[in-house]
Amino acid sequence: ETREFKRSWGCDREYWRNKGLKGWVHSATGGRSGVRWQLLRARAALGVPAKTICWKDPFATLATPYLDKKHEARIACLVRHPAAIHCSTERQGWGFNIENLQNQEELIATLGGDVPAAHWDLAKKHHAASIAVLWKIMMRVNTALKSDRLLLVKHEDLCRKPVPTARGVLEHLGASWSDALEGFVSRNCEGGAVDGREGQVHDFHRNSEGLTEAWRSRIAAEEEEMMKEIAGDDVSEYYGAW
Repeated sequence: ETREFKRSWGCDREYWRNKGLKGWVHSATGGRSGVRWQLLRARAALGVPAKTICWKDPFATLATPYLDKKHEARIACLVRHPAAIHCSTERQGWGFNIENLQNQEELIATLGGDVPAAHWDLAKKHHAASIAVLWKIMMRVNTALKSDRLLLVKHEDLCRKPVPTARGVLEHLGASWSDALEGFVSRNCEGGAVDGREGQVHDFHRNSEGLTEAWRSRIAAEEEEMMKEIAGDDVSEYYGAW
């Protein structure tokens, strides 16, 4: 439906309506992204659809084989250390119901058969363990997909070498690079703060270099050991070390 411009822009209207006037406007329009998408849908209805859609959605990580084989889409998958994901999502107050993953029987039988029952139990009780199991399965989905259309990119590389890494992603996706874009990437990776200002989720003016290792001073020792027990081998295989 997204590919054919049939999918409308969805948003949590009750959440946004609790945010005052700006929230009401966002709930009605979907914000800047929602308006942009509606314009693209209008173009499609008039018979002049956009030739290319760049769809950014972290929840699509498990769908890369489908996107590759069904739609022959070019995919860039950004990989971040699971401990960093744990610290970031915990700070935002975001949880994950591991049973939603465990209930995908074919997926787990294929790529998670070696996950012991004890680890599933830990994942139902501890946020860190749930992220570790999820990361393990997500990585296996993507590393098992041998396709020239899939590019795996380390989040740490994007933070430490933002310009060449971002340029490589765009080249893989068939998008153009420019001096203006290079300036934008550079400016927004050289901020003073590691965390988003005032709790912002999407604060692009960050100290990206400091972001890569910030989790090491924030994660509790018992949580780190738990995550290493569950996903340590998979992390070491991809990163070369924990």
